[in-house]
Amino acid sequence: MNTLVWVEHDNASVKDATLSAVTAAAKLGEVTALVAGSGCDAAAQVAAKIAGVAKVLVADISGLQDEVAQDLGPVAAACRVDVRDEDSAVEMIARAVEVFGKIDILVNVAGNPGGRRAEEVTVDEYEDITSVHLRGTL
Repeated sequence: MNTLVWVEHDNASVKDATLSAVTAAAKLGEVTALVAGSGCDAAAQVAAKIAGVAKVLVADISGLQDEVAQDLGPVAAACRVDVRDEDSAVEMIARAVEVFGKIDILVNVAGNPGGRRAEEVTVDEYEDITSVHLRGTL
């Protein structure tokens, strides 16, 4: 079983659909999920909902992933990841397989919203935003 889920930040209906997909998968047996970007509030909420029915690896660049995993208890593990960096992403996958033996569901919530008007964004900021949103998805 392999599922890729994309969750937009703060989109409640997508979060609910993600949980529904994970819950349905869990009925087929033990499920493990990897939530990339789980240091932000929206993604931590997704990880918490998933942890109710599956094992979950919470991964983020912020450093908050350890706290999120600890809050979720024994069904969770943490990993630092920079989705812009291929080696870091490969290490994240390896960590999930090391801890849980497999990955059934990948939820990518990693994002860099920028938080400024387009005309205020520098080229370097634009490169960072697109590397997280575009390259990080791969």
